[in-house]
Amino acid sequence: MNNALGTLVVCLNNAVEDGLIATNPAVRVDRLPPAHIERDYLRLGEIPRYLDAWSEVYRPLAELLMEAVYGSRRPWGSDWRTWSSTTPAG
Repeated sequence: MNNALGTLVVCLNNAVEDGLIATNPAVRVDRLPPAHIERDYLRLGEIPRYLDAWSEVYRPLAELLMEAVYGSRRPWGSDWRTWSSTTPAG
């Protein structure tokens, strides 16, 4: 939950900076206590299948969410479309 909230906060902060909304309502949402352990819900080999499952209309959103979650740690390297579980990140 904290990971999803963090992603939402970042997206909405950008919308505020771009003048699309006046304030970010997500900053008022409390995060879960640190004692709560979040589990990754996608294994590395599941990421390409996850992205492929989205329709063409929502595919950019799915890619944005993966970029927001993984950032520079992207296990699929520079392009998820060329990634496989044996491809080194880079």
